[in-house]
Amino acid sequence: MSLADPPGASASGNGRESSPAVSAAQDQHSVPAAATISTSWGGVWEALERRLNRADYRPARSPAVTAVPMKTRHGESYYILANRDRSKYLRLSPEDFHIWRLMDGTRTVKDLIYEYFTEFGILAFDLVAHLVARLRRDFMLLDPPRDIFASVQRTLAKRSRMAWPRTVWQVITGERTFEIHGIDEFMAAVHRRAAWVLYTTPLQVLYVAVCLVGGALFVRTFASGRYDLFQTAGSYGIGLLLLMGLNFLCVVVHEASHALTCKHYGGQVHSAGLMLYFGMPAAFVDTTDIWTKAASARIATTWAGPYSGAIFAGAAAIVVQALPDSWAAPILFRLSFLWLLTFLFNVIPFLELDGYYMAVDWLEIPLLRTRALAYFRTELWNQLRHGRRPTGQDGLLARFGGLSVLFSAFVLFSAFLAWRRRFKHLAEALWSGGVASKALFVLLLLVLCFPIVAQGAGQVGAAARKLRAWSQGLTTPRGLRLRARESLLRQVHFLSGLSPREIAQTAARMVLHLFPPGEIVVSEGAKPDRFYIVGRGVAEMLVGDEPRPRRRLTRGDYFGETALLEREPHAATVRAGSWLSLFSIRRSDFDSWVAPHIGVGIDDKLYKLQALRRFPTFEAMPDRELDALASRVLRERFAPGAVICREGDPADAIYLVESGQAEVVVGGERRLLRPGSPFGKAAMLSRGPYPETVRALTPVDVFKLRRPDYEFLVAMSCAKGTTDVQDSAPDHRRRVCCTAPAGTA
Repeated sequence: MSLADPPGASASGNGRESSPAVSAAQDQHSVPAAATISTSWGGVWEALERRLNRADYRPARSPAVTAVPMKTRHGESYYILANRDRSKYLRLSPEDFHIWRLMDGTRTVKDLIYEYFTEFGILAFDLVAHLVARLRRDFMLLDPPRDIFASVQRTLAKRSRMAWPRTVWQVITGERTFEIHGIDEFMAAVHRRAAWVLYTTPLQVLYVAVCLVGGALFVRTFASGRYDLFQTAGSYGIGLLLLMGLNFLCVVVHEASHALTCKHYGGQVHSAGLMLYFGMPAAFVDTTDIWTKAASARIATTWAGPYSGAIFAGAAAIVVQALPDSWAAPILFRLSFLWLLTFLFNVIPFLELDGYYMAVDWLEIPLLRTRALAYFRTELWNQLRHGRRPTGQDGLLARFGGLSVLFSAFVLFSAFLAWRRRFKHLAEALWSGGVASKALFVLLLLVLCFPIVAQGAGQVGAAARKLRAWSQGLTTPRGLRLRARESLLRQVHFLSGLSPREIAQTAARMVLHLFPPGEIVVSEGAKPDRFYIVGRGVAEMLVGDEPRPRRRLTRGDYFGETALLEREPHAATVRAGSWLSLFSIRRSDFDSWVAPHIGVGIDDKLYKLQALRRFPTFEAMPDRELDALASRVLRERFAPGAVICREGDPADAIYLVESGQAEVVVGGERRLLRPGSPFGKAAMLSRGPYPETVRALTPVDVFKLRRPDYEFLVAMSCAKGTTDVQDSAPDHRRRVCCTAPAGTA
């Protein structure tokens, strides 16, 4: 039984006998609603409310999912959930995995939030709700996701006049592929019967010798100029067609090496197939299952592609040297050239090819290139301007980003020289030929220019999105845009004192910003100049040198309000975790339009916010949730000797000690409660009586969260978690093709 199997699950015949908990979860999602609804209208609405309330949803693990314990090179534990039937993989922290293990169909989301609180001492409303929604989206739970709107969009897209042009463009850009499923059994048979020999130690030594000797011989042959790369039988046309065919062969060998190495380390090859890659025919394999193996296996699987090319290139160069006058020598020379070219491009870590993915695996930095370039463009220069040198991970990002920029410039310069010295003459020769030669020239031009055009189109699209955001910031929004901004403002609890007219005036002055993944929005310690609200996407909040984000902000979350109101530097760095759209209110507008109208109770709200932030219990909460909590939590004071709660009394609240000391008395035993300590949580959340008596020893200030307020916060987080999950950045991307066999993290 795997880690993912429900308690009591056992195999029976071709199926599984699920535990009663899982059966109950299945019944919850399979029984028609009409069977559970009373004939009275009151019963109908109550039943409908229960079914729509995500806080009462009982998630159950899918029996198709296995969990693999893993460790980083620094010894930190994490888990990979694998649904191999769906080719879906998800990375979980130990805390997330603990909650996933509890998803047996008997616990509601509210129960899971309580379990998280009990185990880790943190009230993680949003974190647990988002985890449940993400697990369901990625087919890790018993009931699969149902995206009705996406289905409708696909149907409408098929009926659109642009359906065929869109399909052609998707084929050209590689979005649509021809996939072959069931390839895993074939690759396993090849490895079992013959290919395992390729991984023995004697052959590994032989590979190194072939690469070194063959590489030297290829350089010697290439320098002699004996063989022409582009001409065959005196024809450039035949030569180029031969090169294209040989290049496809190189890619097939490259991908087969990825697949065989994945099988060698015990992984599955979910699919393989054909596609167009930068306008050229190519092969691909899906080896995402290698994420369930150790980092050494992932790096070896990635390295196998370019390394196989170097080995074959060396062997071909040796044969050319031995048989220089044979009919095969010119073909083998071209193969050596293509394999070595593929090897060089793939091992360079500044292109998002195999070398880059090996660097990501080794350094364990997600979105390495994107984050490095974003850091190099903005944050690096801000730090240098203030006399701070980047250290640690920031220093690595600065160096990687700078070298990526230099490498891009080098590639452009090399392409210019290659055009002047070699390709210019080739183009002139093709264009001076007949119709077939001219057609081949146009095809070659399209193939060579397609990567530049595709990259340029992406850059133009990104620039257009930013220009649109900038132009919308200069114009007064109208209609739907204005109402959407007003809706966001109404979610900000500390702005509840604003009238509808003031909300509309503030919304009209909001500015839209767009940030690519990895770009820094605000830096820790920087002076505040804006108040931000997340419109779409994911923002990550980091404190100090922490490698992991402390909080993830999604639609409706906000930041920067405390720094503006108290004129303090930002307490954390906020970074875009995906494409991120933010609405901001300038400091001058905030002071003029917002601050004077916040209300008399703003000082008390700010005090509560600052006090609650100091509790470890609330460290995982984004500002939006903490603000909602601050507006509902009560602050009470007890004199020395006063009883705060008594054993056996009905539990109606959770308490947190803000200041002072109190004692807990249970069965004659006493223990001390200090500032930051919670009590009453088990009884309140389980709807039982208080199991203990708590008495103040000194003047004690406590925060009190009542049961109805707790239920409200849970429901709010669950509703938000289900709507925002599509904006979240996945831990791993399943799509693996051509030169990226190990995927991205």
